[in-house]
Amino acid sequence: QVAKIGSVQLVVDTIVGDGVTQAFTMTQSETDPTAVAVFIGGVYQQPTSSYTVSGLTITFTSAPPAPGANPNTIVVIHNINSTNVPA
Repeated sequence: QVAKIGSVQLVVDTIVGDGVTQAFTMTQSETDPTAVAVFIGGVYQQPTSSYTVSGLTITFTSAPPAPGANPNTIVVIHNINSTNVPA
C-alpha cells in the first residue's frame, strides 16, 4: 500500500498486448496519467508520451507487442498518489 496521506489498497490491472490494439479497458477509472504506474514487459512507460488515460480506457501511442520474443504483459498500478484515507 502506498499513499501520500493514509493508506489505500493498490489496484493492479494485468493486460496482454496483441501488437495491434492501442486502447485497453482498466478496472478503475482514471483522469490523470501520472496517477498510475504503467509497465510493458517490466519496462516503465512515461505518462502522456507513452500513454493517456480517460475514464476506464488507457491508450498507448504505439500498440504493445504481441506474444512472442518480446514480453507483452501490460501492468497498470492504480492509487499510487492517492490522498484519500479509507473509511
